[in-house]
Amino acid sequence: MYRVSAVLTIAVLAAVSSCATEPPAPSDDTPDSVVSPALLAVSGDTQMTIPHGPVPYPLVVRAVDADNEPLVGVVIRWTAQNGSRVTAESSLTQRDGTARAEWILGGAAGAYAVRASAGDPALSVTFTGRADPVAVQVVMEVDTLRLTSLGDRVRPRLRITHGDHTVLAGVKRIPMDAESVVAIDADTTVLLRAVRNGAMDLEAGFGDTLFPFHVIVEQVAVRTAILMDSGPPGVDTLTIGPDHPRQLRLTGVDARGNPIDESVQGTVTWSVSDASTVELAATGIVTGRTAGTVLIQASAANMSASAPLRVWSWTAADVGGLGTVCARTQDGEIACWGLRDLGWYYGVPNSAVPELQLFGQFDKLSVSETHACGLRNGGEAWCWGRNDFAGLGNGRVDSAAFRPTRVQGTARFTTLSLGEQLSCGLTAEGQAWCWGVGSGGVLGDGTYGSAPCTDGLCAATPVRVHSSIAFTSISATGSHVCALDAPGEAWCWGYNDYGQLGSPRQPCNGWSGGAPGERECAIEPVRVNTTLRFQSISTGGLYTCAVALDEQVYCWGLNLNNVFGDPSISTTSISETPLLIPTTASFVTVVAASLWSPCALTAEGEAWCWGDRNWEHPSCGPSGCDIRPAPMPGGLRWRQFVHGCGIATDGIAYCWGDGLVGRLGNGTREYASSPVRVLYQR
Repeated sequence: MYRVSAVLTIAVLAAVSSCATEPPAPSDDTPDSVVSPALLAVSGDTQMTIPHGPVPYPLVVRAVDADNEPLVGVVIRWTAQNGSRVTAESSLTQRDGTARAEWILGGAAGAYAVRASAGDPALSVTFTGRADPVAVQVVMEVDTLRLTSLGDRVRPRLRITHGDHTVLAGVKRIPMDAESVVAIDADTTVLLRAVRNGAMDLEAGFGDTLFPFHVIVEQVAVRTAILMDSGPPGVDTLTIGPDHPRQLRLTGVDARGNPIDESVQGTVTWSVSDASTVELAATGIVTGRTAGTVLIQASAANMSASAPLRVWSWTAADVGGLGTVCARTQDGEIACWGLRDLGWYYGVPNSAVPELQLFGQFDKLSVSETHACGLRNGGEAWCWGRNDFAGLGNGRVDSAAFRPTRVQGTARFTTLSLGEQLSCGLTAEGQAWCWGVGSGGVLGDGTYGSAPCTDGLCAATPVRVHSSIAFTSISATGSHVCALDAPGEAWCWGYNDYGQLGSPRQPCNGWSGGAPGERECAIEPVRVNTTLRFQSISTGGLYTCAVALDEQVYCWGLNLNNVFGDPSISTTSISETPLLIPTTASFVTVVAASLWSPCALTAEGEAWCWGDRNWEHPSCGPSGCDIRPAPMPGGLRWRQFVHGCGIATDGIAYCWGDGLVGRLGNGTREYASSPVRVLYQR
């Protein structure tokens, strides 16, 4: 449930559909035919809940062929019995062959049933459940939720107890009126956001039953401040790059710097302590001229404030990220641009220019879709961003951290690698440690985590990966992790439902949660099934790629988006062993990505990319991309390369591809078919 969604267009097979289609040519990767399909119950049977309540876990079935391979696009019809109901009467099987339904039992105590069928009476399974108002207890986890600043978020949860078993479930429905002190943000479960001071009583829906709870929003005293257009909230020092005008405004803010409903009375008068460093117009538009720090002052009839403003420029040392891009400067500072979705930017527009974060100095930086971490103070890890699955490692499970927080524990790291909601690091001795989401055994410690997280388990502090091997490099996604040892053997752990670990798929040991189709995994490192030795490895969402000692690239897992670089191989093919990528070049490193296809760098820094979803590759456009490996056009050579951005050998950071959310960092939101220089660099 934690990997990035992808779309597969696969014909419904004739064995379960009235529409016959021409099957692909037989190969080692695809079955010759499909006969004797079956419908299997995966999870959700024999659950208990209260009358009128939903069962805690969804009902899940899996359609498979005679070889136990998944059937995609099969219509599953759900028929509830005995007065119960399902939220949808039909659903389609997904790429892993599974379909699911939410089941709400009736109002009377007793047994209930629901039947799932695929058209043929022989293709059906029946789930049973029981409503028991005595044996099952459902209460709010917290009766009173308190938010201390506008924009703060909290996720109310229900505690469902049956005997010794307790489940914390997110709330999916809260009746809300227009005058609430909180708003509901779109999510799979309800996330409340404070919008004004006050208190109110709310009710959390659980099936047809409502559970009352109380919300208090108590914002601290309002202060007056100078803010910048689209700038991050809560900063005491404003920052701008040279030669790029920015609008300043005088307003009332809360403790975090978020603007509130406090209007300025009268004309604002602006002044600056040093007009040679910045140009400040009477309208509050400021333009940096030279590097330095000045004092900005503003006053009106009812307000006045002052703030230091720093004009900065930078030279890139590290760069990373997807929709949100962050860079570490050669001075060790952090600058970010693009989507503001790593936790500290709630309610602020996306930025098309780099924003200096004023987080202090870092020695290394790693960025994922959900959070960022850096190393400093001799290997201490500090993280910020989303924390609803404990990826920050600070011992807590909460919505987000707006500034870096130190990862708990005594381990000191030399390198970090982040995935969605997951962080991993290596020590100088080669020990691997991970923290964050634990689904599918991705922590590698022989467990699925322990701390309660939203809809799952996690590790809120680092846990050591169960292995005596000294690793030399590590690469993490939110679904699996791979590492290399000194001889170059590859080891992987986590989900393996598409062969992304490079080893035979095996059921997860004792795994009782998670989405169906995600029950094949390894909870400790397993060796990739090959005699090859590697010098670089990179994990993608459903695949893994590595550069062997012979400087050739090999990939394994699911060929979604043609990550195998060969148009003759079906995009539904799965390989549990490394496949050679067809190319005439030699490489030293490879970069996979959860959303896109791979790229690799030669010893000279030339980038080659392949696959049909590589939208950040400049050779890609609305008409598609090169499936086979091809050199990246433009002639640049790279010392660091991530998908959509890189640092060239001249030390300049460039980005390319879709700029809609500002991820190019050049002040525009246009598509860039070739690399463009990120602003403010020396």
